Amino acid sequence: MLIDWFTVGAQIVNFFILIYLLKRFLYKPVLKAMDERERKIADNLQQAERSRRKAKSDAEAVAAKRREVEMYKEQLLQQAKKEIQEWREQALAKGRDEFEKKRISWQEHLDKEKEEFLQNIKETLCRQVFNVAAKAIGDLADEQLEEKMIARFSSLLPQAFATDGNEKSKPQTIRIVSGFAINKEQQQEIRSVLDDIFPKVAPKFEVNTELGFGVMLSAGPAKFEWNIRRYMDEMEQQVMQAMQPAVQSGQ
Repeated sequence: MLIDWFTVGAQIVNFFILIYLLKRFLYKPVLKAMDERERKIADNLQQAERSRRKAKSDAEAVAAKRREVEMYKEQLLQQAKKEIQEWREQALAKGRDEFEKKRISWQEHLDKEKEEFLQNIKETLCRQVFNVAAKAIGDLADEQLEEKMIARFSSLLPQAFATDGNEKSKPQTIRIVSGFAINKEQQQEIRSVLDDIFPKVAPKFEVNTELGFGVMLSAGPAKFEWNIRRYMDEMEQQVMQAMQPAVQSGQ
């Protein structure tokens, strides 16, 4: 078998031409496209990495911000609890103080009303006792008691007019008014005393039942009276004065 070297050479030349053409018109565009694609993929990967890193950084920033917000929220909550507790304690203290002040004021008012009530009760009872006593003495008075009262009245006349400052002035008239009729012996007893005080001035005797169990002497501007009502009034005043410290001390 003979080899056709011309044909072989032509085929070899055609092969190299085909390789050249493939490399120029096929491989290079394909390789260029592949390089471009690879470059784009690398760029995308880099962009994705940058995005991932940025997302991670943003996530960490958000987490840090969230922790900061939580801490601030906790601080605000603790501060609010503290302020509420302080306000509650102040409000309770203020409420206790106001209640205590009102309680003291109410207690003082109650004690004052109690004292006034007790005082009124004691004064009313005292006055009623003396009124009943005076009325009873007036109703039960007899001649013997009237004689004793006239004797007492007569014994008080020198002292009463000696300190009055008018013992040297001579009145024009002397009136003796009594709540009951004075008999002649009693009138003479009074006259004998008056002769030493107001010589040569005859007294006039009158009866006025409104005077009660008592006698009143008027000599010009000077007057002297003694009756059971006046005596009981003086005793009542003394008793009232004696009761004042007892009421004030809470008795």
